[in-house]
This record gives sequence, C-alpha cells and structure tokens, in this order.
Amino acid sequence: FVVDREVGATRVAVRRGTVKVTCVGQDEVDVHGGEARTCLAPDVASRVARVVALAAEDPAAQLEAIDAALAVAGEDGALRSELLAHRVGALVKGGRTDEALAVAEQVLAGPNTARRAELTGFVARTRFEQRGCDGRDALERAVAVDPRAPEALLLAACLVDADPTRARGLLDGAEGSASTGELVRLAERLRQALAVAPGPRP
Repeated sequence: FVVDREVGATRVAVRRGTVKVTCVGQDEVDVHGGEARTCLAPDVASRVARVVALAAEDPAAQLEAIDAALAVAGEDGALRSELLAHRVGALVKGGRTDEALAVAEQVLAGPNTARRAELTGFVARTRFEQRGCDGRDALERAVAVDPRAPEALLLAACLVDADPTRARGLLDGAEGSASTGELVRLAERLRQALAVAPGPRP
C-alpha cells in the first residue's frame, strides 16, 4: 500500500491485500486492493487549508473539502462565511451558477463577510446576465458597496436614456475598472452614446 500526505489529509491506497485504516474519530475500516481511503485532519485550520489548496483542482473535490471544513467550523460566523464564499467559486467553476447565486445571497444576508464587494459584484453581474436591466437593483447594491466596480458600467448602460447625467458620473468613476475587452468596448459605446445625450457634460 501507499500513503500520501496531502494538505489537510492523508490518503492510503492499497495495491493488493487488505489494510485496516482508522481515521481520527472514526471506526476502523478494511481497505482492499484497488481501493483507497482519505483521512481528513480533525482540526478546522487544516481543513480550511485543504479548501484553499484544492481551489485549482476539480470543483467537486473542493466542494467536498468545504463541506468537511464546515462540519468542524462551529459557530464562527466569519469563518463559515469565508467557506461559503469558496463554495460560490467552486460552484461557478463547476457550471452550477444558480446554486452559486443562492449561496452568495445567503452569505450577503448575514453580517459576517470580508468578501462583500466580491460577492455583491458576482450577484449583480449574474442578475444582469439573466435579466438585463430588470436586474438593476442588484447593480445598485454593488455600486453602493464599490462605486468604481465594473458593475457601475453595467448600471450606466441601463441609465443612458433614463438618467444620462448619472450614467456619465458612473462611467467617469468606473471606466478605469474595465479589465476585459468586453467592458472596454462597453465603456467606449457608453462614451459615444452619452456624447449626444442631453444633460451636462465635462
């Protein structure tokens, strides 16, 4: 058999025969040839480290690690919120956007998150992709958290006709945050549209 020590876990892989394996806090089990068993470290710090280490791996593996960390996180609201933020990322990576959206909104409904701007932005962008300007409320919340966030450009696009003066202000504040080609092109289109729209200009 082979023992691999991973971040926050130990994996025992049996090539032939049977090996008895006991994980901390669990009953002894028989692991047969061709099988493997992974024992997780019992402390929360090690389990959180495993969540971070698996961020670049298969999202299913990271989601499993997140569940294991949540199981020992206790009532630490800030830690649980951080783990749930990792869950959002893993769900998005796995193509489960609706589930990610629900988790992000769950975290934002609580008082503890160091990732409020990031998660609010994710919710706003996703709502905009799903509903267009009918998702404006989510954009407004994102801009309230960070007026220079890229979501301000999306909100400006929704306001070009209804409130060009505010749209100009949003564009001026957030144009530098256009970090993708798509956002740069959006900013250029907004600048052109607002050049002929009514209202004060710089």
